[in-house]
Amino acid sequence: MIRRKCRRIRNVILCLAILICISLLRMNNYKTQDGNCPSDTLSNTVYIFNAIAEARSYWKSVEYIVINVLDGSTYQSSFECCIFGDDIFSMYRSEAVVEDIFRYRSMKPELIAKTYKCSVRSIRFKPVHIGLVGNGNSCDPCLTVTPVIYPEVMLHGAGVCAKIAFNYLEPSYIIEWFEYQIMMEVDTVVVMLQYINDEALEVFKYYEQKGLLKILAYPIELPGKTDRGFESTNWHFDQSAHDEQVAVYTCQAYFQGYEIVAIIDFDEFIVHNELISYKTMLKVCHLSFKR
Repeated sequence: MIRRKCRRIRNVILCLAILICISLLRMNNYKTQDGNCPSDTLSNTVYIFNAIAEARSYWKSVEYIVINVLDGSTYQSSFECCIFGDDIFSMYRSEAVVEDIFRYRSMKPELIAKTYKCSVRSIRFKPVHIGLVGNGNSCDPCLTVTPVIYPEVMLHGAGVCAKIAFNYLEPSYIIEWFEYQIMMEVDTVVVMLQYINDEALEVFKYYEQKGLLKILAYPIELPGKTDRGFESTNWHFDQSAHDEQVAVYTCQAYFQGYEIVAIIDFDEFIVHNELISYKTMLKVCHLSFKR
């Protein structure tokens, strides 16, 4: 009996070892000799900034994930979502449906701000990473992916989108701005951080530790060939509005589970003549509308 049990255990261990070896070989074989991933054909065309799941209290209730991108692909291009779990054996794919395309005046940018929606209704594992591939390409483990963000559900919450933080910000002014948001009963502020001075960054970290601020990454080097930036001297007429819109899309997805959402830059204040909070302002507006 003991010998049989030992044989079974040994066989199980041997099988696991073989599976691990096969998976490692598969991962290595997916890359070509020059280190590129065969399925990663969109890495220089579609730039993924983040991926945000539907706001639900439990991940098993999530039906879709939104991917916010700058898209330089052709008009008729179609993609699929590659969704991965904690390990390479957990993989799911679904159609990448265009949820929204940013159209502003008659601009002709190099990269268009878009959101893609990926259905995960039939998935059996928690999505951890997600990427995009062209139709017909496989979801290889070497694919460039981004982590999936699971936003908080706050039914009566108030959120503020500060869009993108860049260049020099006066620390004392930023402190005043954050304290005003607290006074206005704001629960969460979301900002995409590109680069700022060290003193302002310390202020950001303080309010992040307090639980007020959520910082998401924005690349210092902007994607594409167009030379531009967010400073007034580097603003590009056709492209920069799309660069900024990615932050707006990000906030829209992140604040799905909130009741009130406002877009307020760091040089802006929303002030009521009676200095009431945003939540109270909304209640007053509802009462006035009913009358």
